[in-house]
Amino acid sequence: MYRLDIDLDQLCFAADHHTHTMAFYLDTETGAVVSVRHEDGQLAEAFVLINVDHGALSLDLDAWLDQCGADKQNRNAVRMAVLIERQYGARYLAIPAPERAQCYADMLSFIAQVEDPVLAQWLRDAVQGNGAFGRFRALLCEYDYERGRWFAFRRARVRERMINWLASVGIEPVQCQA
Repeated sequence: MYRLDIDLDQLCFAADHHTHTMAFYLDTETGAVVSVRHEDGQLAEAFVLINVDHGALSLDLDAWLDQCGADKQNRNAVRMAVLIERQYGARYLAIPAPERAQCYADMLSFIAQVEDPVLAQWLRDAVQGNGAFGRFRALLCEYDYERGRWFAFRRARVRERMINWLASVGIEPVQCQA
């Protein structure tokens, strides 16, 4: 295990904000969190897969992007995505998104801590079936105090998962910001 200066708030934000259009990576040399748009990642993956010749890139990235008709304003983002693609698993690690089952279990654990029995029952009812996450959030929007408690609870759970993930990949965060 090695120690790495990491902004845990930024790492937790990344873990909690995965989308189908954005992925997040941890730079294991600097501790930086790097975001990559899906389309930049696809270009990088294609470039690396079809243009590698015995371990060295055989084509100039800018020339290849010109051939593809890629947006000129995105060149730096694609360069970063190529770097991540080439060093994935060594220098860069994908920051895991929480699984739906974990998020659902978090809601149930939170509901068990709600002191108002009527609200707790409404929340239990809200999380049944399809649309559980949306109904849960909508109901909490009507109760500012409990909504604040939920956000604090969720932040703590995501932070705990990220610290455990870091340990599983052999990293001890130096800067555990509260």
